[in-house]
Amino acid sequence: MPEYLVGYRQIASSMSSNYAAMAKSHSLIMADVRQQHPEIPSSIYRCSSSYFYIYLAVKSNRSGNHRSTLSWLYRAFKEDLSLALLRHNLYLLSIESILKIIVPAPTKSGLELKQASESSEGTTIARIETRTKAHRMLPSQVYERMRFNSLGNRKST
Repeated sequence: MPEYLVGYRQIASSMSSNYAAMAKSHSLIMADVRQQHPEIPSSIYRCSSSYFYIYLAVKSNRSGNHRSTLSWLYRAFKEDLSLALLRHNLYLLSIESILKIIVPAPTKSGLELKQASESSEGTTIARIETRTKAHRMLPSQVYERMRFNSLGNRKST
């Protein structure tokens, strides 16, 4: 489909952005499940926790918090080393995070940032595409994109 059907918002104050709160909730739920189902082997719980910490590591990496990424990876390895060692993407994630901590990305000067923002303000489609690439479109942006596309279709007919 050429248009967006769903908008997904991430708010900085929501629990999905608070990885420590998510880990605490996961831990509490796992403790409750362990109590209710003592017959389940502890290796299953360790595996679940390891996968969850890997999930948090990936989210931390996407948000640019590389120290947090390494912390979650450490916890994943600590929970279930054999499982974590089998996942090749964790090596890449670890190396990427370490390099980004050691070698910070070059920053643009204030003038370069101002010029970039002025050049993107000129066209509505450029601003929309920038927002789309961030994968964090607000419902109003989805509507804006649909409206812009419908205006473009009217002009071409």
